Amino acid sequence: MSETKEPSTRVLREIERKLRDLSHPAERRELTELLIVASKIQALYERLEKQGPQKDPKGEPPQVKLSEIRTERGESIVGWHFVDIDYVCRLFYEEDRHNGKGGYGFEFYAVGWCGGRRGTVEDASLFDDDPDEINVECLWHGSARFDGVRHLYCGDEQTDNEGYLYYPRLSRIAGVLTELAKLEKRFCNDPPKD
Repeated sequence: MSETKEPSTRVLREIERKLRDLSHPAERRELTELLIVASKIQALYERLEKQGPQKDPKGEPPQVKLSEIRTERGESIVGWHFVDIDYVCRLFYEEDRHNGKGGYGFEFYAVGWCGGRRGTVEDASLFDDDPDEINVECLWHGSARFDGVRHLYCGDEQTDNEGYLYYPRLSRIAGVLTELAKLEKRFCNDPPKD
């Protein structure tokens, strides 16, 4: 991307020079809008250059180990409590305790197994292996407060599927949501009434 950075900087300078030379308000407005767009494009290129490649050369999503998943506070979810939705989906959760008391909600993170172990359907769970050996993707994550689930996010930037699930199994999604409803009743002082 370094080849694109220099030409875009040149274009920005050229637009700024022409903008100073123009006296007609309509032309100035048009070039100002073009300058804004060009600046946004340059900022995007610079951000992408800092991030580096998001996918490997084969076009596959990055392999994220379960042990690498972090919450917004930077904590690992591996030590959290969990519920197995099925043999390839696990819902991790941690109660939010305030002053040592419960009822203030919980944080949650549902993951789907993507590989890393040669398990079979007969296994009780494909998550029984070492967290450093299991590749996962985020299905849902978020938080609940005293009055129920407040934030529910689909996918995650960490697993390169933020806002998106590819071929989701609807029964699995229903299982996660059903478990979240149970956790609301267990950890929230004033959960929604059904």
